[in-house]
Amino acid sequence: MNAKNYLLNMLLVGSSIMMLASCVKNDVYDPDKAPKKTEDLVVPEGFDWKTSQDVTVAMTSPHAASVAVYTDKSCTQQIAELPVAEGKSSITLEVPKANSSIWFEYALASGGKEVMEVPIQKTVTRADAATWAASAIFPDKIDASEANYPNYVYYQPSKNGFGTLMFEDRWPETADYDFNDFVVNYNIKAQGVPTSNYESLDYTNLTVTLKIRAMGGSLPYRFCMQIGHRLATDAAPGTLSETSMEILRKDIIEVTGVKSNFGGGSVELIEGTKYVILALNGFDGLRGINGGSFYNTEKTHLYTGEVPTITFTLKIDEKRHKTENPRRRPFFDGFGAQSAFDYFLQKTDGSNREIHLIDWMPTELYTTYDKDAGATTSAGIYYCSDKRFVWGLKVPEEIAWPVERQDITGVYPKFSEWIERGSDDLVNNVDNIVWYRNQYLTPNANLYIKPW
Repeated sequence: MNAKNYLLNMLLVGSSIMMLASCVKNDVYDPDKAPKKTEDLVVPEGFDWKTSQDVTVAMTSPHAASVAVYTDKSCTQQIAELPVAEGKSSITLEVPKANSSIWFEYALASGGKEVMEVPIQKTVTRADAATWAASAIFPDKIDASEANYPNYVYYQPSKNGFGTLMFEDRWPETADYDFNDFVVNYNIKAQGVPTSNYESLDYTNLTVTLKIRAMGGSLPYRFCMQIGHRLATDAAPGTLSETSMEILRKDIIEVTGVKSNFGGGSVELIEGTKYVILALNGFDGLRGINGGSFYNTEKTHLYTGEVPTITFTLKIDEKRHKTENPRRRPFFDGFGAQSAFDYFLQKTDGSNREIHLIDWMPTELYTTYDKDAGATTSAGIYYCSDKRFVWGLKVPEEIAWPVERQDITGVYPKFSEWIERGSDDLVNNVDNIVWYRNQYLTPNANLYIKPW
């Protein structure tokens, strides 16, 4: 081989090696395609971090009847079964934000059933606040006989489904955004039991089922939920924005049927001056239960036993509530809305420090919010940092959670787009709004732990 050919061959080989190296490098890491970390995202002003919305449905019916309400066209995700009064009435329901419609199923006088699609419309009030509304007009052919024995039931997030609550426990400090410090699945059934003459409700049963999925935090927090409205929208820190739900006192509520498949798991009922708080006790032993440092956040130390689950029922005396003040609406009426239940973490070191979802006020048990939060909280918005980041997420489905110290943006690639593009554009942004769906998980299964 002459020198010229030898030099040409060496140049070709060198070029091939460089091309191969370039390809390998791009397969391993491409800085332009790498997911942003949560703390690097630019959160739009007014972004509320919510995956559900309250929809107020105005209903018109030629006569009293019963209807079932679903969030899917195939009528598998039921969220309510309710009587509809003759004439005009309304209900408020928690609906996934990605929904542009809900569906009503009712019996026909001629036999069989019919399903009616009801579009959801977003409106903007004079105060520039977005609201969602729907209008259902029922036909004359609807069967009125079912109204003689109506059901009064709300489900959250659906009759047979569970939602997911995910918390970071370093508030008010910046989180690592793996959202696995406390992961809980929830299902709530609110059933109103009418009096014998069906003129009013006798009592309401709230059946709560909670599955403890992960505890990736080392700080002493327990999971709590508050029954009643303390949503702080448009309220400055330190003020209380009351809504229509009446005060739920301990003397008209009873905890019954507590069942836990994890030894020591129990429910503590705490009475405040305005609301009732329920706290879970006895689950601290899950941390390190399988040899790791945490519970269900490390791939090499996954818990393989039965999912720790606790179920209990709250029996609320509606008749006594009504007798004391005949003008009061039943508690049951408020349980279809997402603002009926405030989920949060409470620190058990004596400080009572609380971590809530965005825009939920701390309970009256925690009185040093402003002092603890310092300058890290956006003015007028509770549990929201100056850069508009949060410490809790609520999703209307069971979802996978990141492994220890894995940012959620690397697990759900649509998460970043959901935040930076906003969540209300139902025409062009549906995929981003449902960032939590299984089909949007990263292909790298080492980055997350799934409950199915």
